Amino acid sequence: MEPATRSDMLNLSRNLRLLIFFLGASLKDEVLKVMPVQKQIQGDKWTKFKAFVTIGDYSGHVDLSVKCSKKVATAIRGVIILDKLSIVPVWKGYWENKMSKPTLFCANWGNKIGKPHTLSCKVTGHCGSVLVRLIPAPKDTGIVSTLVPKKLLVMASTDDCYTSARGCTATLDNFAKATLYAISKTSGKRLCSPSLLIRNSLSIL
Repeated sequence: MEPATRSDMLNLSRNLRLLIFFLGASLKDEVLKVMPVQKQIQGDKWTKFKAFVTIGDYSGHVDLSVKCSKKVATAIRGVIILDKLSIVPVWKGYWENKMSKPTLFCANWGNKIGKPHTLSCKVTGHCGSVLVRLIPAPKDTGIVSTLVPKKLLVMASTDDCYTSARGCTATLDNFAKATLYAISKTSGKRLCSPSLLIRNSLSIL
């Protein structure tokens, strides 16, 4: 990775200030996991703490970041900043069954009534051996998922969604990242412009 220049640092600072101005009051964070990581060095062990934190405003924005530090509090503070710099917008839509027959009360069982309640399309995310697929669901279905994807989908204000996962889902790291990659494909772009310092918050330890 190339070293960051002064202009890159200024852009990151500006992006962070803008994000805090627009979404700061509504952003909530939740620690998914804190785990120790060790490395054997000559005559001693190198020990740090790895924090997984998700952040969202429960209104269509979510992100997940990972960071290592010698202290747990420092790792959590740093990962929250990374979350804010790379937050993902989520495009929502309606579930529509084009094969259903019109009824007396509704022209189509899955028509666009009320606010968008599910994802806009089917999306798939892959990380390591884990593959997560998110599928739009009918209204009032809820989020049919395990705990980790459900937390991310709830923070992204998704009310109804089917999920399917394959691989070693016991690894929270890959499971959460695969879910975020799938969610980010609904919009295709991140809010903050990429830089030489931070291209993806998940790649920084």
